[in-house]
Amino acid sequence: MNGATLLKHGDGPYWKTGAFQEAQDYNPDVVIIMLGTNDSKPQNWQYRLEFMSDLKALIYKFKYLPSEPKIWLCTPCPVYGNGQWGITPKVVEDQIIPIIQQTAEDCDVPLIDIFSAMNHHAQWFPDLVHPNAEGAEFMARTIASALTGI
Repeated sequence: MNGATLLKHGDGPYWKTGAFQEAQDYNPDVVIIMLGTNDSKPQNWQYRLEFMSDLKALIYKFKYLPSEPKIWLCTPCPVYGNGQWGITPKVVEDQIIPIIQQTAEDCDVPLIDIFSAMNHHAQWFPDLVHPNAEGAEFMARTIASALTGI
């Protein structure tokens, strides 16, 4: 979702999107959660104290579906330079990622470290935030490897 935030009080909450309802209605076997970059914008990060509880609420929203899906959390991609659109690289790296790591541990959910896998590959991020096709393919392979153990 373009511009989606994890934060319920963010300027584009994933919680209010049709995609969120569709994901629940689908009753998936696997759920991969990768949110947080847009939460780093100052207008969103003012609600930082709600980030972990909103992330846990999202995990449990999927965890208790009838299909009892396997859930993975992902760290966000690195943000290069000053980012764009108010996205704050240091907030992503120094604050959001540690919260995601702690939440994965607290909720006993596997973590896929997209940030580390894609770090030092600025060439994949032409707008400093979103991966190009090569970066997206690498990210998909990283996630597939985590899911399959291969």
